[in-house]
Amino acid sequence: MVFNDRFEAGRMLADKLSKYKKKAFVLSIPRGGVEVGYALAKQIECRLDIVISKKVPYPGQPELAIGAICNDLVSLDKQLIEVQGISDSYIKEEIDKLKTAITNRYSELTGKPEFPEIKNKTVIVTDDGIATGHTFFAAIDFVKSKKPKKVIAAVPVGPHDSLERLRKKVDELVIIDTPSHFMAVGEFYRNFEQVSDEEVKSLLKKASVNT
Repeated sequence: MVFNDRFEAGRMLADKLSKYKKKAFVLSIPRGGVEVGYALAKQIECRLDIVISKKVPYPGQPELAIGAICNDLVSLDKQLIEVQGISDSYIKEEIDKLKTAITNRYSELTGKPEFPEIKNKTVIVTDDGIATGHTFFAAIDFVKSKKPKKVIAAVPVGPHDSLERLRKKVDELVIIDTPSHFMAVGEFYRNFEQVSDEEVKSLLKKASVNT
């Protein structure tokens, strides 16, 4: 399965989530996930917002993760940290920096000071796909900590092992494709251009007008 773009992927997810029309709250992970979330939320006529998570980088190798953080919720790979002898001081320093960055980033993209109230609501969390799942899992853990009625993960594409771990963390998992050979999310899109901050802001503003 190859999607034309993220908007198409969002519409295809919406087809599978039509039973939640006007009954759910869509949270997308920026930046790529916002295009998916916008198309999804527009089709099922639901409110759209964002949830920001960032990976906690391995010392000296920022492309590798030893965990992830979403707002005030931190998830760490304790086994990896212990085996590699990563210090508590390094972890604390990184987490403090990331918490501040996430708060500032949310305000910058949404124009709002804090995350919305989702207690007792049906929440759909989406992105343009998952690979290792670190940031998506952190977002799910954070959303669950806010006591929603139901948590649904809606993912266009991802590897089998990551999606099976995700299935155990949510009330419902909606996926379009689980390819047998998976290298990166981008290989399943014809158009996978980077989404700008300005586009994210624009889509969130348009979504607020539509709901």
